[in-house]
Amino acid sequence: MFQKKILKKMSMILALGFCINTSVLANPGGPGGPVAQVAQAAQVDTNAEAQKLLGHVYQAGNAAFEVAGWGSGPDVGAKRIGVSIATCIGGTYIAGPIVQNIIPFVNTFRDWGGRFRNMVTRWWEVSGERITNNPENAMKKLDNNLGQIVGQKEAKKVIKQKISSYLEERSLSGKSTGACVLYLFGDSGVGKSETANVIAKSLCGTSNPTVLNPSMLKKDNSKDAKSPVEQFLGNETVYGIAGEKIQYPTKAAQQIATNPDTVLIIEEIDKMRTYDPTGSIDEFLRQAIDRGYAIVEGRKLKFNDTIIIITSNESRSSLIKGCSESGTTELRTEVDHDFSLLNRLTLVEFGPLSKEEYTQIAQPQISKLVSDYLKAYKIRIKLDENFLDLLSEKCCQAHKGARCIHQYMDQFKSLMVEYRMSKSNSGRSYKGRSIELKFDDSSDGVAINEVQ
Repeated sequence: MFQKKILKKMSMILALGFCINTSVLANPGGPGGPVAQVAQAAQVDTNAEAQKLLGHVYQAGNAAFEVAGWGSGPDVGAKRIGVSIATCIGGTYIAGPIVQNIIPFVNTFRDWGGRFRNMVTRWWEVSGERITNNPENAMKKLDNNLGQIVGQKEAKKVIKQKISSYLEERSLSGKSTGACVLYLFGDSGVGKSETANVIAKSLCGTSNPTVLNPSMLKKDNSKDAKSPVEQFLGNETVYGIAGEKIQYPTKAAQQIATNPDTVLIIEEIDKMRTYDPTGSIDEFLRQAIDRGYAIVEGRKLKFNDTIIIITSNESRSSLIKGCSESGTTELRTEVDHDFSLLNRLTLVEFGPLSKEEYTQIAQPQISKLVSDYLKAYKIRIKLDENFLDLLSEKCCQAHKGARCIHQYMDQFKSLMVEYRMSKSNSGRSYKGRSIELKFDDSSDGVAINEVQ
């Protein structure tokens, strides 16, 4: 932002420039003049390039004074000094009106320009994809896409029943009374997040739905701290071009306000409890289901046409009253819910994966790795005859879901890098080699051996 002090300094610099111009133009080509100094520094002839270069500069300066009628006469030096002083004094007095009138106008223009840019950017980010109004086509796509999820037969059945009922109600009455909420809970790595994305893709045709997760929250213990709902669906501070603070609705709030006919995914809601001591999330869900809208920081957001999918790693006992943890694969988070809210939710339990399902998940991933190594490095990968069976068994024992498979594959990739490094260091080629992938009983991890 330009200020009066800055403009004064600019005037002083301009005046200094005129004074310097007055002194050097007295005899530009004489001994010790600027032409001679430039020629000496550049080690060229005085009448060569230096004379030509500075000649253009002097011509421009003299032309300005010729126009004013001050380019000749015995008092030309005094005239130029007078112009310099006048410029300095004039700049001081002109700076005030410029700061008071022109600069505020420029800043206001920049402010509104920044607001317009942010508004257009946020509007452009809003997904225009809407939930289909044709229950038959939607359920065909959903049934086909849910086939990508390994296992979870009962969970898929509950999901399809609830969504088909919701879409049929919209088709018959033209609207729904409240949000459709699916609460997917179970062990980590058993397909909850993937199922949520499949539902969004099947119903809205988008592979990039609006997702809320704990990483988007800021923990604030102050008195005026925002709740998770306010952080997700309230206002956020955006800085304009001129550095001013502007309050805008968050991206999720903009999405719901502009296009509520969509799928909203809330991931790992159990981890949000540390940010939500007042239970604002439960209250928000109750309003969205019962009323079809929620009021967040004074803004009314409609959810009667929204499908909300929640994923959670919490235990069954925290959701189903009187239920024990027998049959689950691992100890999970306990969350203290209001059971009047749980009666409004559609609870969908994702059970642990079986050994056969682990094999079904691992097989295509390993086949792709084998193909990739052959294509990229000309290395043939062979599996030990018991590798898949042992992999599935170890994943069952680890109780980590499908992520356990990724951990073993990461071990394999690391070993392959070490193998290629050892070959390169010894001056031998690894191309055309065959590698056997197996389990090492001593380290409880994967191992590789070169085979002929």
